Amino acid sequence: MKSLSLFLALSAPAFAATSFVLPGASESGTWNLNRTNYNNGTSPAYPASGTISAVTQSNSLAWGGPIAATSTSATFTRLSGPGYFISSGSGIYGTGVVNTYAVEDLAPMPDMVNLIFQARTNNPGLVGMTVGGGFASVLLYLNGDITTPIAATYSQAAAVLATAEDDSDFAWQWDLSGAGTITSYRIVIEANPHNAFYGNAADLTMVSASNSFVQAVPEPSSVLLGCAALGFTVIRRRRA
Repeated sequence: MKSLSLFLALSAPAFAATSFVLPGASESGTWNLNRTNYNNGTSPAYPASGTISAVTQSNSLAWGGPIAATSTSATFTRLSGPGYFISSGSGIYGTGVVNTYAVEDLAPMPDMVNLIFQARTNNPGLVGMTVGGGFASVLLYLNGDITTPIAATYSQAAAVLATAEDDSDFAWQWDLSGAGTITSYRIVIEANPHNAFYGNAADLTMVSASNSFVQAVPEPSSVLLGCAALGFTVIRRRRA
């Protein structure tokens, strides 16, 4: 696993998530999820500790409300769980229970057919050969429908050894070419216990959309093969 993470890390930037260039008209929104911006002293107030009720498993301080993204109408919010903003400012920590978050846009760009959500967490990116790590599921819902989840068309995880051995950048992409008119969307993220969303650098949590589709997120197997080849090149150079 350590050698796998090394190969993946060679393709990952050290301090920002992977930058994907989308075709056609596009937009991107980001969140700086750190305690400097959101804490129990801000208005509205946000959780600044992980104290939870043994009965309800809820935080003693409710989430202060959806957090607006830069440049778009998308928002990020906690739907359930005791996730709170870490005192160090590194992001949101979910404590030892499941937390559910949502990225939602009630006025997405017209003719949207391409959607990418990105995040960095404190978990290894691949479980076997499947993108997972700290997430139980990342599902999309369209036009107010809360009963028909749409799994990502493509997903990727890349290790970021510059921060910690287990940290990974994640990306999920949806091909919505056949979805018809999209008036709203919600991405529901179910995070496993002890998962952290990092927010101590720009663009670590991001949503991007465009009105033209192209596969921007490579499949995990493709990433692995490409990085393995790069890693082999590095090894050969060291031996030369």
